[in-house]
Amino acid sequence: MRQVCPTRGAASLLLACCLGGLLLAGCGAPVRLRFNPAETHGKVYYLDGIGCYGFGRDEVPSGFIQAGYRGDVEYWNWSATGTPLDQLGGPFIRAKGAELAKLIQLYQQTYPGRPVSLIGLSGGTGVAVFACEYLPEGVCVDEVILVASSLSNSYNLTKALRHIRGGVTLYQTSGDLALGVGARLTGPIDGSPLATCAGITGFVPPGGLSGEERSLYSRVTNVAYSASFSALGFDGGHTSAVSSPAFVRYKFAPVVMTHACEPGTDGRPPGPVSSVSASRSGPSRGTSRPATHPERSRNDARSRVRLAMGT
Repeated sequence: MRQVCPTRGAASLLLACCLGGLLLAGCGAPVRLRFNPAETHGKVYYLDGIGCYGFGRDEVPSGFIQAGYRGDVEYWNWSATGTPLDQLGGPFIRAKGAELAKLIQLYQQTYPGRPVSLIGLSGGTGVAVFACEYLPEGVCVDEVILVASSLSNSYNLTKALRHIRGGVTLYQTSGDLALGVGARLTGPIDGSPLATCAGITGFVPPGGLSGEERSLYSRVTNVAYSASFSALGFDGGHTSAVSSPAFVRYKFAPVVMTHACEPGTDGRPPGPVSSVSASRSGPSRGTSRPATHPERSRNDARSRVRLAMGT
């Protein structure tokens, strides 16, 4: 039987105590919206990796602007330590997910019918998924895009998927030392000991799922790294996808903008959007693993981008 390293266990306990103090110090702090004109057209929350060093802080919003996105793209800093030690902060990470869930609810109460999407890098993918899990019954985000995820590859996504209208798109990396070595030593952001990160292999449905839960996994798209991505600035490294405005413009924005709407005209009921689900060629029901493949085209989404850009 594989055992957790005692040194890692002691380090995790020490960090949990430190993060617990930080968390208690921050408890009760109200969540706030930015209240700028762009927020009335939709919202994207971008969550950086552990430490929140600023990877994609400027490039992710820039890529969306270039794509003609009219909504607001907010860099949401969730880090407790400003260091890679965030990877060990299991309870804190989930608390930040709960905080983001409250912020999403506040946004949707303030701007009913406006679409909300989440983009996460590395450890930030855990916060994004946990936020979806903490949303109450009937409250959903529209899309979740994960890059170089440090969640374990068999993490159960079904609870989160019930609060996502579209789906989860994971961009895998290639030759990623941060995931292949660093996260392998510390463990995935969800706390699974010594498991392989999804950013390397893609998500694999865990065992024991019901038929309905396996069906939910048809809305999980694993995008294996392709050499063609290098033309857009994504070289397969841990952060280069979010550090390239071109990659954000042509890969992330079209997916998010399938949910674009004019303020006050949406009126969608909560729950998955069947047209978006159908556009994802995931596995058929009953399969044990979603297909891992290069990025597939989304012609309808790209058409929306072209219209928004006037091209």
